[in-house]
Amino acid sequence: MKNSEDEILTRENCYSINELKNIFKTTRDALYILLKRKGIPKIKIGKEIFFDQRACDQLYKKWILPKDPSILAKDKEYNTKLALKPLDKKDCYTIRQCEVKFNDKRSNLYSFFDRRKVPKVKIGTVNYYSKIAVDRVFKSLKRGDGQ
Repeated sequence: MKNSEDEILTRENCYSINELKNIFKTTRDALYILLKRKGIPKIKIGKEIFFDQRACDQLYKKWILPKDPSILAKDKEYNTKLALKPLDKKDCYTIRQCEVKFNDKRSNLYSFFDRRKVPKVKIGTVNYYSKIAVDRVFKSLKRGDGQ
């Protein structure tokens, strides 16, 4: 298989799923979903699957690292202060509403919100996330500041 630069994929220019777990700091299942959704080129050698290093590095820079690391720190600080106030269900989005708003999968949003310490309350089996914090993060993404 060839990657986006028409270079033939080999073990030397690919990451294993275990290497990617360490880089992305997430689960194997979440990685497979993300890599498949983003169409990252892959090869299979024996029983193991390897993913194009260049494409994975670009994905990491685009989706995992904030463009400005201070943005993530500011989000965490703001949300930590916001979490000190009691959170009411009517002032929150469900994770389903967040999926629609961000046009992203819940597994990605859970880790995205967790990294930014978005205040949440769990009622039964449903997670509710602070509208104030979610809207703030959404606006910064639209401006191109974060993620």
